[in-house]
Amino acid sequence: MSKRNLMLGYGENLVSDLPSPAGHRSEKNHPYTDRDEVYDRLCPEMSEAVDYVSSLDDIYCPDDNAVFRMDLHPAYLAKSFFPGSLFAQFGLRVVGSRFEELVPKKALQDLEGVTVKTLELYVAGPRAQIRALTNHLKDDDLFESIRKIERIRAFSPHERIIGDLDSLTNARVFELVLHSDRYDDSIVSAFDNLSKRFGAKPLLKKRIQTSGLCFLPLLVESADVLDALEPFSFLRLVRKMPRLRGISREMSGDAVPIDCLQLPPCTSLKRNVAVFDVGCDVSPSLNGWIRGYNLSNRLPVPVLHGTMVNSALLFGPAKQGQTLEPICPIDSYQVIDPNDSSNEFELYEALERICQILDTHDYEFVNLSIGPDLPITDNEVHAWTAKLDEKLASGQVLMSVAVGNNGEMDEDSGNARIEVPGDSVNALCVGASTDSGDSGNWDKASYSAIGPGRMPGLRKPDVLDFGGCEDNPFGIIDHIHNRLMFQMGTSFAAPNALRKCVALRLRYPELRPLAIKAIVIHSAINHGEDHLYKKHGYGALPSDLDRFVVCADNEMTVVYQGRLEPRKYVKALIPVPEELTGKITIKATLCYATNIDSETPGNYTRSAIEIKLRPDFSKMTGDVNRPKSKTFITSSQYSSEANLREYGKWETVMQGEITLIADRSIEQPFFEMHYIAREGVDYNCVAGQIPYALVLTVKAPKTPNLYESVRTQFQDKIRPLVEVGLPVEVRGL
Repeated sequence: MSKRNLMLGYGENLVSDLPSPAGHRSEKNHPYTDRDEVYDRLCPEMSEAVDYVSSLDDIYCPDDNAVFRMDLHPAYLAKSFFPGSLFAQFGLRVVGSRFEELVPKKALQDLEGVTVKTLELYVAGPRAQIRALTNHLKDDDLFESIRKIERIRAFSPHERIIGDLDSLTNARVFELVLHSDRYDDSIVSAFDNLSKRFGAKPLLKKRIQTSGLCFLPLLVESADVLDALEPFSFLRLVRKMPRLRGISREMSGDAVPIDCLQLPPCTSLKRNVAVFDVGCDVSPSLNGWIRGYNLSNRLPVPVLHGTMVNSALLFGPAKQGQTLEPICPIDSYQVIDPNDSSNEFELYEALERICQILDTHDYEFVNLSIGPDLPITDNEVHAWTAKLDEKLASGQVLMSVAVGNNGEMDEDSGNARIEVPGDSVNALCVGASTDSGDSGNWDKASYSAIGPGRMPGLRKPDVLDFGGCEDNPFGIIDHIHNRLMFQMGTSFAAPNALRKCVALRLRYPELRPLAIKAIVIHSAINHGEDHLYKKHGYGALPSDLDRFVVCADNEMTVVYQGRLEPRKYVKALIPVPEELTGKITIKATLCYATNIDSETPGNYTRSAIEIKLRPDFSKMTGDVNRPKSKTFITSSQYSSEANLREYGKWETVMQGEITLIADRSIEQPFFEMHYIAREGVDYNCVAGQIPYALVLTVKAPKTPNLYESVRTQFQDKIRPLVEVGLPVEVRGL
């Protein structure tokens, strides 16, 4: 293999501790300063909320506890302003939150009369304590907390039932979501007793528990019973039970017969790649490259989806006359039986199987091309997303997720939006492009679902990869019938992307899964002037593996892999030579994995990394350790509302690019990173370390020997990745 400038590894050796900045807090500019104005607005609202919770029958209030809502003023969204002391004083707790749009009575800056988003808090506690809060609302020592509240409300009839009742008339199976801690069964038991009184049947054995929510299937004789169940205080929502999304966009036209496969034997003992799908048959011609795990001896022969997904991962897009060379051995799991169309709980059972496999195996790479037929919404996180994000929080498993084929549906209604679990913040969520990113003529495939995701997780899909289209279909090997099929779908784009990730891991063993996620996002190719994040994510992946890891002479890419401690500040040195001249471009992509809180979509991620570029040590601030910073990752890419600028740093993927003049603004440049742990949502959890990966590229057209200069100057810290041969020489990635 000829000499190439391979990406530099071990960037974590360039990371050092940075002292915390000198403590200073600027005076808060409060929207409300007049006490009477605050009391005149909130006291009647609080009284109405108390009247509502007091009027509820005891059967709706487990242990005499109830839930009402408080909307924070948008000026107090930062965690340091959370009114936790107010709730603690009255024995109340926040059991969840979501985004809510409102027009504040008073606003800061230029937002007067503007509809903005804020956090709506679900506040729970004994009804006696809720009444006590009403009686003490005007206490002097509470004013600092009370003025942070913009609105107080109870719940309205039918507000928590998703979908109009007419459309639900014939439904008999529903999905309930309860505010219920995983360590406390009292709320679930209380709802079970309530349901039995009205002839409904919760299936407790099939429930799915996340951090603070319980997802519970419910059987009813008539949808009318929902009216009787909805007043249950800890009910978050009820909706018709989602079903499995359509699993194929099979194109018309004849398949092309091919000769019987003759693959080389699979000699690898380690199998670290899994596919979760609808199952597949495995022919002897695969010679051990796919190992199938089906739910029963009855093979899903009529359904080819699992076979096609395996082909996309094993071979990539196949072409007539091409030599097929598998990338890696695959364990293919059937987690749904498509032959059992009467199973209305298939998604619950499939998710349970997936989680059990992830818990008992040490796969590094997983593909998921199935999921609920359910576009995401801003205010609710589904069990599939929450459970998978929990399983992926270690950063040790990279899961590629197909975002759905509903992109041609109505956009205004939200029906074209990415489908669950394509909103996962810890997975690599993949849409489909019409060609590879380095083809020069790619676009988003028309059927591929669009973003945005929720915030955090706004830029979704993460990337696009070739998934086929009418004019350029994706070639699939049907090894059972020895034919080449022509397909299209995000179901094939996702394993096609994962194939590149696996190849990077095999060829460059120093790269861990989280770093590979950062590298593929960093290397995604922008669509140009008409690039739209909600359509194209960070871009389309190239087909050439070298595009991910090989540097030109006048550029340098280094990858940092490490862990961050909460509240600590670190300095990640940017390696540049002293002789750097002319314009230079710095591009960086930061990825991290985090635990999540499913009950608080607005505060979904528990961890944040605040990153600042400090390019010139000769331009100091009052802090001797911190030169002036440059805007690098702009909040505008995450939100257009000024009141949500604080939320950009809670994204698990961040990317920025800047052009500077070397002799004017570059001297000992570095990134400052600060890990912030989320607080204030009534969790007594201790923040731990989080894994991160930072990929940094410096381009300097007037410094043609940049790569070699950096490699030589920093050889005691960083070095090129070690490249090894693949088990089978892979072409056509």
